[in-house]
Amino acid sequence: PVVTNATAYQVFGGYSFNLAGGTLGLAVTAPSSYASFDAGLAACPPGTPVGFATAVPYGVSCPGPVPPLSHSAVTLPQLGSTYQLEVANIPTGTIFGLLVFGFQQVTVDLTFLGMNGCFLHAQSDVIETRLVGGSSSVNHSVPIPASPSLTGVQLFSQGATLSAGFNPLGIVTSNGVRATLGF
Repeated sequence: PVVTNATAYQVFGGYSFNLAGGTLGLAVTAPSSYASFDAGLAACPPGTPVGFATAVPYGVSCPGPVPPLSHSAVTLPQLGSTYQLEVANIPTGTIFGLLVFGFQQVTVDLTFLGMNGCFLHAQSDVIETRLVGGSSSVNHSVPIPASPSLTGVQLFSQGATLSAGFNPLGIVTSNGVRATLGF
């Protein structure tokens, strides 16, 4: 960190925080960043977990569809809110899709199933099937309880579609998204 005065610090060039007056303020100055936070920590009892909500894509989509199937967070997974996810670039003619949710990140090569170059990126704790109906994207909502005990819990997700012609099995997968629940 670069110290700019006794209570303000700049981190990673585009982010800064200020501890003046018993409050924590985070300022994002990088033009393409997606985050904001401003909370008074003086009211938090000692030992209270304080964590920022994040949603970060990881891994790769199956080769084949152009553009490739993509999975992203539309909103951050903040406690007491609804976390919005999107699967986009669904190939034309696709009728059926699914979303995989889990509490662990995995990397399983699915070539053995006939899904050449495709990977499972999220442990399959919950699988939700979806009718896509020819749409090029699908949104999904996950309600996040307002329980501070969930701060820091990670949720991994991935999209897949039944899309013929891209591999022998006819299923393509997206990248994964790693969400960390927080404020």
